[in-house]
Amino acid sequence: MTNKKAEKWLEERGITLQESFAAALKKLAKDFQKGHGIKNIETVYALIGLKKQYIAHWIKNPNSVQTKKTQNQYSY
Repeated sequence: MTNKKAEKWLEERGITLQESFAAALKKLAKDFQKGHGIKNIETVYALIGLKKQYIAHWIKNPNSVQTKKTQNQYSY
């Protein structure tokens, strides 16, 4: 059963679940963006040390606690 089907099934029966961490974080980031006049949502995510891809991954995989390891390459 996919998340959308599960959500629909719960909604039909009047069962409400708490908002997921990723959804709440996304909503807070959008509120912060609007409140501070920031054009790009990625700027807000960068301020808290995240990438937009992480939020999308957490929304798509709500039970996942793993993230992709990013590699920074430095040249001296």
